[in-house]
Amino acid sequence: GYVKINNQQYDAVINIGTNPTIGHNDKVKYEAHILHSTDIIPAKRVEFLFLKKLREEKKFPTKADLRSQISRDIDNALSFLREKSQIRLALIGKDIQHSRSRDMYEKILKCSVNYTLIDCASEDTIPSLSSLQEKYLGVSITAPYKKSYIPLAKKLEPDLESVNTIIFSDPILLGNTDYLAVHDILKSYIGDNISNFIVLGDGNMGQMTVQILKSLGFVADVYSRKSKGFENLYEKLDSLGKNYLIINTCSRSFIFQPKNSGKYCFWDMNYARPEQDKILHDLSITYKDGLEMLSLQAKYALKLWKIID
Repeated sequence: GYVKINNQQYDAVINIGTNPTIGHNDKVKYEAHILHSTDIIPAKRVEFLFLKKLREEKKFPTKADLRSQISRDIDNALSFLREKSQIRLALIGKDIQHSRSRDMYEKILKCSVNYTLIDCASEDTIPSLSSLQEKYLGVSITAPYKKSYIPLAKKLEPDLESVNTIIFSDPILLGNTDYLAVHDILKSYIGDNISNFIVLGDGNMGQMTVQILKSLGFVADVYSRKSKGFENLYEKLDSLGKNYLIINTCSRSFIFQPKNSGKYCFWDMNYARPEQDKILHDLSITYKDGLEMLSLQAKYALKLWKIID
């Protein structure tokens, strides 16, 4: 259900009962586990709104059994609240089961989001703009379809080769939160006294990163996996100092594999790649994955969709 605290409503799993597994008396308690916020919320008044009964109260054999059941209760509640949510968003792409965008949106909004992964095998199968507008408040686009909708709508500035955000206005607009997020992160690195940049990959993200660095007054060395020069980079790594940032814009299938520890920083625009994380951690290389970028993209997307200010 929902819990209302100080006029703010939160999604929650609610328990009413005597806590028979761990309780020591028959006093009835009202408890709520708030689902999308870890804030400590002092309150004089708490209101409960009940939406769906999950199960009866019961005494479990062990505390471990109770914890397991509570985890299932939370999963069931989340599924129900997400389906009920009026915040309907979607992601279009290919092989996108790893996406964590919904988690980012829910963390920012502190409520459940009805989120659909539209996994398309080819460009011929991507949905039309009109069908998307009927169902969703906002839609994101990821590889390999970041250019597919460009002939069908107007692009926001800056005028980039690809887009990743569909904005349902009149007319329908196309934006790129990649650009906004990458710009913010690169500025933060420059503030940390990094002045030399190496970009891995020459696709859309690589070209955009070079363009942003140029606007900030820096020239990047670009290494493409298609060229022999890419292999030469590994030989140069030992000479790179703390003022170097290596930026990986290659696909998730690529793993950066240096042989020795280094002083440089490595920023991977991909995320949730434990193999890459382990390689760089074992070599004591300063490493940032793409989760911060994903969070910034989510904030900018919610602003473009006018879901937040």
